[in-house]
Amino acid sequence: MSTTLSETKTLTLVKKNGVAEVHIHVNKTNAYDLDYYKELNAVIDDIRFDSDIKVAVLMSDMPKFFSAGANINFLKAAEPRFKTQFCLFCNETLDKIARSPQI
Repeated sequence: MSTTLSETKTLTLVKKNGVAEVHIHVNKTNAYDLDYYKELNAVIDDIRFDSDIKVAVLMSDMPKFFSAGANINFLKAAEPRFKTQFCLFCNETLDKIARSPQI
């Protein structure tokens, strides 16, 4: 019954007894940006290749809600091409979650 814990700037991954808990703690509203999605993408890969993990749960560490959505200030400051690529990357990451057998 070992527990594995790994933490990044925006996520904490806890693995215990075949369950992976992905805790989101981006900021007080969990408004996401590119760093969050890069870290989420890496965590998904970690879970997918861990044969001990049978189920994964994505949860917010914020008590009132899951996420406010994209960080509007981050998007306002971005160039149009970057916004397009960011949205594509977000969709690909969410697609990866949908296609992962443990999640």
